[in-house]
Amino acid sequence: MEGKPVKNDETRRLQALCALGILDTPAEERFDRITRLAASLFNVPIALISLIDRDRQWFKSRFGMPLAQTGRHLSFCTHVVERRNLLVIPDTHADVRFAASPLVVGAPYIRFYAGQPVRSPEGEVIGTLCLIDTRPRDPGAMDFSLLADLACMAEEEIGKPVAMVRSSFRSGADDTASRRLSLHIEQTPLAAIEWDGEVRVSLWSARARELFGWSAVDVIGRHPGQWRFVHESDAGKVEAAVGRLLNRSQSSNVCHNRNYRKDGSVIECAWHNSAIFDASGKMVSLLSLVQELSGSPQAPRNAGSSPAPLTAAMEQADIGLGHLGLDGRWRWASRRLCDILGYGAEELAECGLADIDHPQAPHRDDPVRRLLTGPEDNLTLERRCRRGNGDDIRVRQTLSLQRGNDGAPAYIVCTMESLCA
Repeated sequence: MEGKPVKNDETRRLQALCALGILDTPAEERFDRITRLAASLFNVPIALISLIDRDRQWFKSRFGMPLAQTGRHLSFCTHVVERRNLLVIPDTHADVRFAASPLVVGAPYIRFYAGQPVRSPEGEVIGTLCLIDTRPRDPGAMDFSLLADLACMAEEEIGKPVAMVRSSFRSGADDTASRRLSLHIEQTPLAAIEWDGEVRVSLWSARARELFGWSAVDVIGRHPGQWRFVHESDAGKVEAAVGRLLNRSQSSNVCHNRNYRKDGSVIECAWHNSAIFDASGKMVSLLSLVQELSGSPQAPRNAGSSPAPLTAAMEQADIGLGHLGLDGRWRWASRRLCDILGYGAEELAECGLADIDHPQAPHRDDPVRRLLTGPEDNLTLERRCRRGNGDDIRVRQTLSLQRGNDGAPAYIVCTMESLCA
């Protein structure tokens, strides 16, 4: 069988499939029940719920099939996806499209095939419920309306909320922890976005949709370079930040950059990124927690005021946020930043960044000067500071130099988190 090219109009279908979060999940009885019933009703040795990914077909449920997946170029089911309706092949040996297929001349020795489309909640054909026999069959003696009914049952299960689907194969503490984590992601004032090992979107929270305007279906499975998302002037900065994670020179970082919203407007964001790697050293997950900052490229002029009316979400965030002038003095600080440092907003407005350093800190350098004279626009440092009440505190702070439209330095964004338990 000839390999089937993946067409450009596949993009939306693949996004719908990835958005379901069902690929590579464990076997589930609610799907296995369907394939067992299909095999029994049609008296075939093999019944599958097959999902057609970019380069493979993966079996969510497999009755009588030893393989967990095959290459898409070998797949009978990919023809169903392209036809978008039932495909029946009474005898593969008599069909020139399939007679030479490795799955026909070798195991599992397919002679008969019938595949019914299985659709996502958006109507995209994401796979099939298919029947396979090792002998030719007479289609006239088979009631394929039953196969369509069983495919509808599979669609109903697939369409259940992703959180419910994932929790169905977890139990005990793992199940409870998963539900708690899902609630945290949806309730946090920060937008949560997860990227897979190829830096494609694998999770897009409700807050991300609210902030940027795109739904999960719009972006799941897409690389950020595949749609107008990162501002052109900041693309190099973002690529460098991701590169430091991929080459493991950093396990986490913060990147301040501008992003486009779906409506074409531009917002300024702080991206708090962290990466997870497998035993072979390959990145398997990159999590971004995104804070909206401000659309203004200019620093605030009045001490203690924000550069623009920040969202309530910013004031609720666990990470402190502040703005510094090019002289290193505080121009604005969030409530959380004031809490971390133990200063009131007005007190902090009388200080510079250097004033909060502990007098015995081992590195009392000038990070503002390093930003203004060095090659990079971002610095992440762990520092020993002195709080307003005299107590010591260790913090991780990231300073990001912001530039105006003319490219000249305008102000500095500082994010800070306490390293104390």
